[in-house]
Amino acid sequence: MFYVLILAICVFLVRVTLAQGVRAAVSVGWIMALIVPYWLFRNYGPIRLDMQTSICIALFACVALHPTTRLPRRFVLADILMGGLALVVLVSEVSAAGLKISLLVRPVQEWLMPYVLGRLLFQSYEDIRRITPLVAYACLLLAVWAGFEAVAKVNPISYVTNHSSPFEQPHTLRLGFKRAEGPFTHPIYFGMVLLLLAPWTLEAARRAYQGDGPKWWLLVPCANAAAILCTMSRGPALGLIFAAYVTVFLSWPKWRVQLFAVGLLACIAVLAGRHLAYEVLTTWSGEKDYEVFFIDGEPYPYTGTDHRWLQFLVYERAIAEAGLLGFGKLGPIDGSPHMEYVEDHLEPRFASIDNHYIYMILSSGYLGVLLFLLLGACTIYYLAKQAGRVTAPYSLFAASTCGVLVAQMCLMLTVWLARDFGFMFLSTFGLAASWRAHAHVLALEERPSWNAGSMARQPGRGVSRRLVPGHPS
Repeated sequence: MFYVLILAICVFLVRVTLAQGVRAAVSVGWIMALIVPYWLFRNYGPIRLDMQTSICIALFACVALHPTTRLPRRFVLADILMGGLALVVLVSEVSAAGLKISLLVRPVQEWLMPYVLGRLLFQSYEDIRRITPLVAYACLLLAVWAGFEAVAKVNPISYVTNHSSPFEQPHTLRLGFKRAEGPFTHPIYFGMVLLLLAPWTLEAARRAYQGDGPKWWLLVPCANAAAILCTMSRGPALGLIFAAYVTVFLSWPKWRVQLFAVGLLACIAVLAGRHLAYEVLTTWSGEKDYEVFFIDGEPYPYTGTDHRWLQFLVYERAIAEAGLLGFGKLGPIDGSPHMEYVEDHLEPRFASIDNHYIYMILSSGYLGVLLFLLLGACTIYYLAKQAGRVTAPYSLFAASTCGVLVAQMCLMLTVWLARDFGFMFLSTFGLAASWRAHAHVLALEERPSWNAGSMARQPGRGVSRRLVPGHPS
């Protein structure tokens, strides 16, 4: 089934490329990578081939072989940071485990492929117009999927593919509902991807409101928010609220002073009522009982909520000894160098590192986490700068995407960057970098008199043919 599905997807993408062009194929392939189950993969020794990698390889082949391909010719700071991050990951793992083919493949597969796909995904405003309807249908599908799974307490695709999920057990229910996983391996990963799709759903609703799309698109943001709630994951739900706040803050400059005051008051209220906030979070997750763990001889109550901050205490010594390059790829408990700094009785419970920044420090060192933070800040700056141009096309989309990335960077204090949602997250980084790299083309498209066809036929008007989106030169 795995190979048949890969073959069918590759054939379909080739047909789309031949019929509609390579940029249409990239858009379709990106959407398909979000829907196909993430638990479908094959291991070839230490190298893992999953559906998302297969789709990327097929798309890159179509891009390389298509005669009208127009590859990005401008590089921006985010590209350098991503390349540096992938290099640090590679050097860290090679220095820890020696030179192996699998270690050469992993940074490319996990970091560069999604990012490069995002760079290819967006080269002109027409790409956003092309992708928005695809996302609207995908979000509707995922919303129905999430709702059915939460109420029926079974993942239909897991059942069909004979995939066993730990979240189908009665003790994992929250508020009486199953935590929806969708095509991902954990409910929080599903929620994080839905959160990343929120700007696209807002763009679909905007187009429908202006009469540029079917009326049901107005409901897509609500359907997406409902799907996030069906995951029963606290982080994505709270992240959606925070992303909405950032979106409004960036989109309405005249109200920024008032909005800043509201945000400051909200922070003060949460800090003042932190015990009540803690009770709400633990009640939401159904954490009625707690264990007691001794960390450096001191007793600490433990729940899934407490796990997030207790990690800093458990891994304090490992973090101090990580150095510039860290300990390399973090594997099982036995044999992983970072676990040597963890007390034996804590190892089983804290083997799962639900904090991407701790994970990055331990695996890729201080240099790796620094490059990751700089990359995030760089792409957020690109989007915030575009959102500040409130009269420019798609400024609301830029503002909402910026808000979502800020929210996700904060949420990574509670979850590590798993491949399930990392694919979408890193491709969004690539999209933001591409927005910056193609600013000269986008500026031309913003002109009321812009016409790509006429400009291409009349290069003497002062516009280079190379600036025409889609021009093969």
